[in-house]
Amino acid sequence: IAGAATDLYEDLQNAVKFGVSKEEAVLSATLNPAKAIGLDGEIGSIAVGKQADFILCDENLTRQKVYINGEEI
Repeated sequence: IAGAATDLYEDLQNAVKFGVSKEEAVLSATLNPAKAIGLDGEIGSIAVGKQADFILCDENLTRQKVYINGEEI
């Protein structure tokens, strides 16, 4: 059994620090896992009709805003 003391957002930032492109890191945290479990029609990207849970980051991947069900929290 393995575990981690990080969350997906921190893992995304770490991937970029280790040389993964921002685009690939974001896809690896969003659309790719959604496709892997067959839910890319509902989650994993921002589109009309999809679940609206997402974060907005600046160019340095610093979290600026968080949205749950399309509402800023």
